[in-house]
Amino acid sequence: MKSIATLNLPQIFPHRIFVISDLHLGGEHPPSHQTALRGFRICTQTALLATFIRRVTQEGGTLRPCELVINGDFVDFLAEKSDDNLQWQPFITEGERAAKQLSLMIERDRIVFDALKDLLAAGHRLTILLGNHDAELSLLPVRQVLERELETDGKRFRFIFDGEAYVVGSIIIEHGNRYDGWNVVDYDGLRRTRSAQSRGEDLAQERAFLPPAGSIMVATVMNQIKEQFPFVDLLKPENEATLPLLLTLAPQYREHLMKVMKLAIRAQRHSLNSNGQPRYAGDITAHGWESTEVQLAHLLTAHVSDPEVSEFMELINRAAPPTLGGTEDEIASKGVVDYMSLFPIITTATSTPLASRLPALLTALFTLRDERSFDRSQEDEQYLEPARKLINRGFKVVVFGHTHLAKKVEIGESIYLNSGAWADLIRFPYDQLGQEREHALEWLSGFANHMERGEIKPYLLHMPTYVRIELDSGGTVLHADIHDFAEGQPIV
Repeated sequence: MKSIATLNLPQIFPHRIFVISDLHLGGEHPPSHQTALRGFRICTQTALLATFIRRVTQEGGTLRPCELVINGDFVDFLAEKSDDNLQWQPFITEGERAAKQLSLMIERDRIVFDALKDLLAAGHRLTILLGNHDAELSLLPVRQVLERELETDGKRFRFIFDGEAYVVGSIIIEHGNRYDGWNVVDYDGLRRTRSAQSRGEDLAQERAFLPPAGSIMVATVMNQIKEQFPFVDLLKPENEATLPLLLTLAPQYREHLMKVMKLAIRAQRHSLNSNGQPRYAGDITAHGWESTEVQLAHLLTAHVSDPEVSEFMELINRAAPPTLGGTEDEIASKGVVDYMSLFPIITTATSTPLASRLPALLTALFTLRDERSFDRSQEDEQYLEPARKLINRGFKVVVFGHTHLAKKVEIGESIYLNSGAWADLIRFPYDQLGQEREHALEWLSGFANHMERGEIKPYLLHMPTYVRIELDSGGTVLHADIHDFAEGQPIV
């Protein structure tokens, strides 16, 4: 096994490294006279974020410059509508169009970009890693806009967009989507796309970048829900376990959602095997799909018992009207006009009343239930296993993002940290589901009605977090931990 010592060239180490991730800047703001609304944003804490960056600039470096690392999903192109203002795209292929979109995002949240520019001007370092919501940042015209806005000088600014992890001595930092089959980025296709664009060449479709299945789901399904119900992307659609919930709320769209799930299965084939290596070196074509019901049953079996799966499927099929059909390409080509929100099925007249669907919804919420999600000392094996493998290769500090959940897990003498998110979150009050079934259904009815009226504030969480790592002049880690940020409190 290759030691990490053989991978590192001599480095000038920063005094401190601050790591943040999942800012998800993007999406239209609400009209100025409707400040109570969210607009299409997932991050509403830009002023606080700018304050944090300025605090890093002022307090982060004393004897030596500090470094700020934005560990993926800096901006969110999936929150941006296409030019015709009718639909979203899982990836904006045209570099100039994507650059124009980034310029709009910067203008909306200029306070953050000005703070980053000032951090660089003060002599500190800024490193940005690509995530799965901002793959367009890797396109040359988009990079040029970013570098111009930040006034980078090519010395203290680093942008890693080719799938590499960021290594500083015994520290490794990466977004973490590499270990999530829904959101694996096709870096080979992305490189081929950039290479062809730089030469003005046409690229065959089968060789072009294939967006992650999670991005396709967001662009073709979730964003259309969000048009009417702004809370929906706070429910983390990247996780396969959310599909049962969506299917409960919108059974008539099950064929559409399951076609998207097929893309996730294809994406999973591009993820890593137990040895941490890609399963396939090239593109994968899918064939031999099982029926929707069989696929869904397989998905549910990973989370709940067989009897619960049977109950769930019976309730879903009872509520579902005839399928709408449509191929994956047809789904991707449709816009808001063609496919209205899925969520009205729980809030408006449908083929069955809301009360008849609540038992299925309750089952789905039990499927999703994971009391450990907000326990910082507990992490899913999906991310903990690759962290252990990295530590076994010699790394002392492993930092991921992506999940939006801050974590700190000690592994021997090493440590795994997740930098959390600056995007907003919703935490389901799972304690309500522990009541007797009759009372749980009553609570669930009230919850659905709150969602209908857009009353999401009681369920919102704002948990801005950052990782702080202290190093000596030789790069030895002196301190590594996850911290909560609050105005008025020191960051060091």
